[in-house]
This record gives sequence, structure tokens and C-alpha cells, in this order.
Amino acid sequence: MQAISKYSEVKNGQVVIKIPKNFTSKKVQIIILPTEEEKKSSKQELTELLLKGPTWSEEELKAFNDSRDHFNKWRTE
Repeated sequence: MQAISKYSEVKNGQVVIKIPKNFTSKKVQIIILPTEEEKKSSKQELTELLLKGPTWSEEELKAFNDSRDHFNKWRTE
């Protein structure tokens, strides 16, 4: 028995299946099963979260760095 197993994207409610030339059967059974989304790694999830987060302007970054430098000069006893 010949068999083809393939993962395909559904686009506009359709899936296109191309049958190889060496596939000899004239009649086929098509079974469509949903697949689970790929589990993202923690690193991928963190990257996506950070990319969606707010960013500072150059002016805000400079103000932060200036404040940090000022506080770093303080001495505690």
C-alpha cells in the first residue's frame, strides 16, 4: 500500500494536495486531522514578549543613564 502523510497550511478554507507521479492508485481516502500548535520554547516566548513591549526613546534612555550615573556616584557609609 502506498501512503502519503503531509502537514499543510489551510489557506482560505482550502488545502491543495499534489500527488507524486509515481503514485499509482486511482482512488484515495483523504482524512483531515487538526494538528496541535507547536509548543514554543521559553526563549521564544520571552523574545516575543519583549518585542511586543514598550521601548524607550533616545531621550528617555539618556535620562535613565544620566540618573543611573548620578546615583552610582553616591557613597554610603
